[in-house]
Formats: sequence, C-alpha cells, structure tokens
Amino acid sequence: MPTYQYRCQDCANELEKLQSHAEMTEDADRLRCATCEGRMKRVFGVPAIVTDTTFSAGRDDGIGDDDFKRRFAHAAARRAGVNPNGKTYYPGLCAPGKPYDPQAWVSHDSARGEISKRCKELNYAAEGDITVAQREPETDPNEGPYKVADKIVQREVNEIVAKEHGGDVTPKKRADLVEATSERMSGNQ
Repeated sequence: MPTYQYRCQDCANELEKLQSHAEMTEDADRLRCATCEGRMKRVFGVPAIVTDTTFSAGRDDGIGDDDFKRRFAHAAARRAGVNPNGKTYYPGLCAPGKPYDPQAWVSHDSARGEISKRCKELNYAAEGDITVAQREPETDPNEGPYKVADKIVQREVNEIVAKEHGGDVTPKKRADLVEATSERMSGNQ
C-alpha cells in the first residue's frame, strides 16, 4: 500500500497515512487535523529529478507582465551582443549597479551551470538546487524625496483660490501658490 501525505489547511500540520487508493479517495473530503480539527488536504510530492531542461521548464523570461521592461531588457541585451531568444533573464544575476545586465540572460539548456558560474563571478552564494534571490536594492526606491504630480497640485491650488481668494488671483499669485503647494505636498517618505 502506498503512503499518502496530507497537510492541514489551517495550521499546516502534516500527516502521512499508509492506505489503499480507495481509502485515500474516501478520506479526501473528511479527514480532519488531530491538532486543530481543520480540513486536511492531500499533498502531492515533486520528483527530485532536476536537469537543465526541467530547471528552466515553465519559467518566463524573468521579467513578468511588464512589457516595457521586457522590451527594454531585450533591446539592452541585443545592444550588448546577447541574443535573448531561448534564454531566461535572472535579475538576481545582475552585477551591482548594472540593471538589465546582459550577463543575467541564461540559456535554458545549460541554466544551472551558467547560474553557478555567474554566482561565482559575482561572489554570490549558490548551493544545491540553485535558487538565486534577487539582490536587495542598495537604496529603497520608496525612500527619499518625491514630487507630487502636477495635476494634484493644480487641483489643490484651484481649491485654495476658490476658498481663500474668491476664485480670482493674478497669474503671478497663482504661480506662487503652485510653487508653495508643490513644496508643501512633496517631501520625503
């Protein structure tokens, strides 16, 4: 008889049961966790066979849904003499300060070897089944100065003019209000 694995959907408690296929089918909807009485769900194991082909299988080009970034990354690769076709872009393999690094394009048929080699070049750690985490940005892009959009500033100025000046100001006064409002609304996060 095979062993089936189950995991609680509430507390993630795991259970292994030696049972027939018929018993597993019966237990599918009624098995409860011994710890919290939550519903147990069958867990399917993943084979441990990883070749370069299976390592790259199902991966997109590493950029996700952003078509602008995709076109930019492909163009940058081609300018550097790298053909991105049949390759995956791994942002975590970019050299520091070098976004869209052409060396971050990895061929599907030799992915693990290329990633290992690139990690060694960059002095990154890579162990076992290689998982390369994207490097943390050197500075948080959400920190630092920011400027509020002109439309928002204009809307605020229009409200100030309507409330405080009866809807009528000189062009110079409006320009001064725009500048002061922009400075007041912008700043640091």
